[in-house]
Amino acid sequence: MLLILLTIFFAIFVFIFIFFSTLRNIEGYTAIEMSVEKLTNSMLMLRRHEKDFLLRKKLKYKSEFLQEYQHSLALAKALNKQLQEYNYHGPEIQEYLNNLKLYRDNFVNLTKAMQERGLDEKSGLYGSLREAIHKVQNYAKRKKSTPLLAKLYELRKNEKDFMLRKDPRYAREFIENFNKLNCMSIDKSMKKYLIAYKKEFLALVDIETLCGLNENLGLEGKMRDHVHTTEKLLHTLETNILRFELKEKDIMLKSMYITALLSIVIVLFLIFSISNNILKSLYIFQRGLLDFFDYLNKKKKSIFAINLEQKDEFGKMAELINQQISQTTQFLKEEEEKLDKLANCDQLTGIYNRRKFNELFELHLNELKRYEKPFSLILIDLDDFKKINDTYGHIMGDAILKKFVEITKEIIRDVDIFARWGGEEFTILLPNLQEENAAVVAQKIRKAIEEYKNDLIGSFTISLGVTSATPRDTLDTTIERADKALYQAKAAGKNRVVVYKESLN
Repeated sequence: MLLILLTIFFAIFVFIFIFFSTLRNIEGYTAIEMSVEKLTNSMLMLRRHEKDFLLRKKLKYKSEFLQEYQHSLALAKALNKQLQEYNYHGPEIQEYLNNLKLYRDNFVNLTKAMQERGLDEKSGLYGSLREAIHKVQNYAKRKKSTPLLAKLYELRKNEKDFMLRKDPRYAREFIENFNKLNCMSIDKSMKKYLIAYKKEFLALVDIETLCGLNENLGLEGKMRDHVHTTEKLLHTLETNILRFELKEKDIMLKSMYITALLSIVIVLFLIFSISNNILKSLYIFQRGLLDFFDYLNKKKKSIFAINLEQKDEFGKMAELINQQISQTTQFLKEEEEKLDKLANCDQLTGIYNRRKFNELFELHLNELKRYEKPFSLILIDLDDFKKINDTYGHIMGDAILKKFVEITKEIIRDVDIFARWGGEEFTILLPNLQEENAAVVAQKIRKAIEEYKNDLIGSFTISLGVTSATPRDTLDTTIERADKALYQAKAAGKNRVVVYKESLN
C-alpha cells in the first residue's frame, strides 16, 4: 500500500509538472492556430475578390484583391516568425509565400488580358469586334446582297457559338466560312470591312485562349493550380501544427499513465472501451432501424446505411438491415423515376409533355427577367396529319409522330426543351437564342423532315412559327405569337418557317 501511495504521489507530482509545462506550450500553439486561421480567412477573401472580378468584371475587385494580398503577406510573415520561436522549421510557410506571389502575378496577368479583351461589350476587343460587325452588316444591307447576308449570318453564328461555348472548332468553322466568301463577288470596301471583322474576331479568339477556354486552361487554369497548391499548403501546415501539438499532449498523458495508476487505468480503460462500444453499437443500430422505419413510413426523404464496422453480432445484423435498405431504396427510386416520367413525358414520343413544358418555360422566363438570358420558341404543326390518319390509320400516324421526334432530336441541342403541345403540334424552347438563330434551327428541322421518305406514305412536311420571348411575356402571349406565325406559314402554303412580326397581327 505504501508503495502504491508513493507511486500515486509521484505520479501526481509528475502529472502537475507536465501539465503546467504543456499548458504554456498549448497557449503558444493556440496563438499559432489563430494565425493560421487568419491566414486561411485571408486566402478566402482573396478567392472572393478574384471570383468577384471574374464574375462582375469590375476593376475595384482587382484593387481589393491586391490590398488583401498585402494583408495576407503580412500575416504569413508574422506566422513564420511564430513558428521559428517554437522551433518549427517546416517548408510549408515559405512555399506558401512563393505560391502566393505566383497567384498574385497570375491574377494580375489575367486581369490585364481580360481588360484587353474587354470588361463589357463596348470595351476592348469586344467593342472593336462589335464595331467591325456593324460595319460589315450595314454595308451588306445597303448593297442588298442576300447571298452575302446569308454568309454573314453563318459567320455570326460561328462567332456566337465560339463566345458561348468557348470551343476552338467554332473558330475553325468561322475561318472556313470566311474563306468561302472569296468565291463571291465582293467590292473593295466590303472586302476591307470583312478583313477587319476577321482580324478582330481572331484577336478575340487569341485573347480568350490566353485567358483560358475553360477553368483548367490558360491563365485561369494556371491561377487555379496556384490557388489549389496554396490552399493545400495551408491545410498541410495546419495539420502538421495540430499533429505537433497532439504529440506534446500525448507525451504528457503517456508520462502520467506510466508513473501513475497504469494497471488500474488499463482495466478501467478496457471496461469503459468495451461498454462504450457496446452502447455505441446499440445506439447506432437502434437509430438506423428507426430511421429505416421512418423512411418506409415516408417521414424521411432519404436513408443511409447503418455504419457499424464491428464484425460482431451487431455488425452481422447491420449487414442484413443494410441489404434491405439498399434493396428498398433502389426499388423506391425506380418507382419514383417511373412516376416522374409518366407525369412529365409524353407516353407516345417520350419527350416532355405540355405540363412539364409549362413548368420549364416559367423557369426560363424568370431567368430572362432576372438575368436577361434570352430564349426563343418554335411552334410546329405536321401538315395534313389528319389525312395521314384517315388514309393510313392511327398506327401509321403514331409512327410518323415518333419519326418526326427522332429526326428533330438529332438537330436540336441538349439544352433545348422539346415537348408535345397536343395532337400533332409540338414546341421547342431554345435557350440563349434570338429569333433569327431560332429560325435557322427551324429551317434545318423543316428541311430534314422534307427530305425524309417513308415506304408507305412517301414524305410529309411541317410548318413552323418562330418568336422570341420578352420580359413582359407570359406563356400565353409567347405561344400566341408563335401560333400566329404558324398560322401564317399554313396560310402561305405550308412546309415553311415564319418568324413572327408585328405585321402578322
